[in-house]
Amino acid sequence: MTTEEREIAELQNNLEMLRKLFGWTAEQLGNRLGVTKQTVLNLEHGKPVMTKIQYIAIRSVMETEAMSREGEEKENLLKVLSLVFNEDKTITEEQREKALDAAKVVSTATAAGAGVTAMGVLTGSLTALGIGAVAVNPAIVAVAGAVGVGGWVAGMLIRQSKLRNRIRKGQRKMINLGQIVKTAEPLLKQAGRFIKANPHLLIEGGLAGGLLVSLGYNAYAENEHEQRDKLVENQLRKDQAIIKDLSVKAQKVDKLEKCNELLMDALTKKSPSTVGA
Repeated sequence: MTTEEREIAELQNNLEMLRKLFGWTAEQLGNRLGVTKQTVLNLEHGKPVMTKIQYIAIRSVMETEAMSREGEEKENLLKVLSLVFNEDKTITEEQREKALDAAKVVSTATAAGAGVTAMGVLTGSLTALGIGAVAVNPAIVAVAGAVGVGGWVAGMLIRQSKLRNRIRKGQRKMINLGQIVKTAEPLLKQAGRFIKANPHLLIEGGLAGGLLVSLGYNAYAENEHEQRDKLVENQLRKDQAIIKDLSVKAQKVDKLEKCNELLMDALTKKSPSTVGA
């Protein structure tokens, strides 16, 4: 929530208390604003949400009226308005809440006709809470019967001006983008005319690009073949080693078989006497 939105919400939340503290009926405040009694009552009950125009009008009327009062009443009204809009940052939130609660009680008494006595009670309550005199910072200053714009209205206008400037900057950025496109357009058209007049360059460029792609693919394929050949070569080496090992083993088996044959021959060729024995 922005400062402006918070101040509007605070005014609407405390509108009934402020109206009664000033000693006005809903109809009297409506007459000062140029609206109906029902409009004032609706705003006090939060329906509809207070607009910025309504906020400016109500705050202007109340601060102008407070400046026109005298003595203790003027001082208290300015204090309460300052508390509602949280202008004095030296006052704690607890002090502010208690002071506004006291102002609500006094406003009810003021609406019942106990204006002077109620104001005395409010003075005592604010003093007890440590809330002294406030620096007069009226948004509306009565000058020779005319109304001049002061502090808080000027602040609101400054914030609106800053927002408008940000919007304008965004618009300028969009305009700059449009200018870039506008500047680039003749260059693009010139490039198009050049290509149209020299299509062979485009074809040659395309062929050259295709050749580069083909060479790149061939190099990639050749690398793949080399890797595959290496794998096959390694496998062949392994197979040859296995075959060699098997061959050695086969030779050993052959020698064993020959030894067996010789042994059998020797046994079968023994003399008969030896056999008989």
